[in-house]
Amino acid sequence: MDMIQSIDGDSTSVKPLVKVTIYCRVSSLIQIDGYGLRRQQDAVKAFLEDFKVPDELGYEIDRENYEILEDAGKSAYHGFNFTKGQLGQYRQKILDGEISSGLLIIENVDRFTRMEEYLAIQEFNNLILNGIDILEVDTNEIFSRKVKKSLNKLTVSIERAYAESERKSKISKRSWANRKRKSLEDGIAINNNTPEWLALSDDRQTYIVIEEKVEILNEVFRAFVEGHGATAIINKMNENKRFINKNGWSTNKFYHLLRNKRLVGFLGKERHYPIVIDPILFEQAQTLLNNKTRQRKKSGSMMRSLFNGVAKCKYCGNGMIVQTMTSSQLYLRCIAERSKTIKCTEAKLIRYKEAERLLLEHIRNVDWTKLKSESTPDLRILNELKIESSILISKIEEAQKELEKADDDLVVHLSRVITNKRSELRVLEEKIANVEGYVEIPDVSIVADINEIQNQENIDLRQNVYTLLTKTISTITCARYDLLDTMYAFEINYIGTEQKHVLFCSKDLSKVIAVYIKKTDNAVLYSTSSFTIEVAKELITLDIPEAVKIEDYAILKSYVELYNLDQNLSDWMSAQFSEVLRQTAELNMIDL
Repeated sequence: MDMIQSIDGDSTSVKPLVKVTIYCRVSSLIQIDGYGLRRQQDAVKAFLEDFKVPDELGYEIDRENYEILEDAGKSAYHGFNFTKGQLGQYRQKILDGEISSGLLIIENVDRFTRMEEYLAIQEFNNLILNGIDILEVDTNEIFSRKVKKSLNKLTVSIERAYAESERKSKISKRSWANRKRKSLEDGIAINNNTPEWLALSDDRQTYIVIEEKVEILNEVFRAFVEGHGATAIINKMNENKRFINKNGWSTNKFYHLLRNKRLVGFLGKERHYPIVIDPILFEQAQTLLNNKTRQRKKSGSMMRSLFNGVAKCKYCGNGMIVQTMTSSQLYLRCIAERSKTIKCTEAKLIRYKEAERLLLEHIRNVDWTKLKSESTPDLRILNELKIESSILISKIEEAQKELEKADDDLVVHLSRVITNKRSELRVLEEKIANVEGYVEIPDVSIVADINEIQNQENIDLRQNVYTLLTKTISTITCARYDLLDTMYAFEINYIGTEQKHVLFCSKDLSKVIAVYIKKTDNAVLYSTSSFTIEVAKELITLDIPEAVKIEDYAILKSYVELYNLDQNLSDWMSAQFSEVLRQTAELNMIDL
């Protein structure tokens, strides 16, 4: 340890020299009140000029050579400065034994901590019991094991700091509430929370829309809603220097802005800001963001799958991805089947390129006008779903508010709650879309040349087809059955209707038998190219326009059984099979 000669005129004894550390901290609350890092440093340095080290400490300090620790924006009320700040690093070195002596100087106890007294005393003891003395400039008190009754004085200072913190917190909340009230009642700007696309008037009472930035924001929203990927939009905006601040665009900033309700005027549940994004455009973006399909779009030099997020495994419900196997062959593969933690034991590989062609051919031949016309909303169920959705949105917003002020130990829990609630909300939104009967009639002209679409390097074309799919199809459940022969089944569910198509394919994915399933208020209809079966509550009827194709009948029967759709229907089809054969034979004889 460094030594210096004592300045004491009556003694020539040598005292050890210990290092001085000055700690300064500000939070947003303190900065608003006018207390800054520089002011704290100046106050402590001025104090040091005349400070005399008490004899009971048994050491001297170097007044010109000291270390300054600074924590800006770290809360002492929750103890974040001990976990995330420079004080936290200093404290850890002491606990690890790297620092064993010294004098820590703070302007006031509340610079060090504003936690409740027992937790605060624990943090002081972490330093004091490991050789660090603490000097409070405001009271000229030294908290040390070497100074008698300093613990009592420390307790008083801690209680004062905690009470002061609570007082300022209440003042801040009242001040914020008042600003929000004036904003609603008098149209006065909330001037310390101004978004990047707005400016304050000279009197700081009203907002001025920055048109150039609003134009950029609208450009971004339109591009996203039109189906362009996040990476492509971000790169384009950065390349063209279309910024809303000097930092440019990043992925986090991009998604944060797309979710920012201040763009449509809202702060929480209240409208305080000018609307700069059309609410319809904003809601369209939210719908896409809430859709896993949209969030997990492939990026890069090629777009391997057109069905990311849409294709689901029929056996376990997990997503299906495209994976390259032997000889560069692409396959649809269940995520759970390849997972080491969540296993799907029944899923099998499906050749992707052939499946893609088959599904694209089907989509361009769907009678979208008929599909739309047959969709009718149930207003009672729709109203119930919307109320449930509204309640869920409120719960999410409440959890988000709690998250903003939560202690570290609650952050993970609240984040999980929000994630789960958002998943529930996505399911509700899909149900609402189905009940509303909103079927978007797509422009299938872009599916005209399937060979061009299947060229992996035609990124823009494949992106446009992908956008078409995500706007019209909610899921395609995929399954491969290895029975007497291999058979594939693709169940296509459309956005905005409960009607669906099921495609059954041969081993080479060429021969297709399609079943159209339509739900009405009182029945379910299963239609093939040669017959329709209507299943009502107590009656099953078979409508045969000409002659039943036995292969169609057998396929539909297998589908009902494999998917466990309706045991009564399965039993009825088995019982009617002989009669169907007889009627078909008779009709065929008549044709002859």
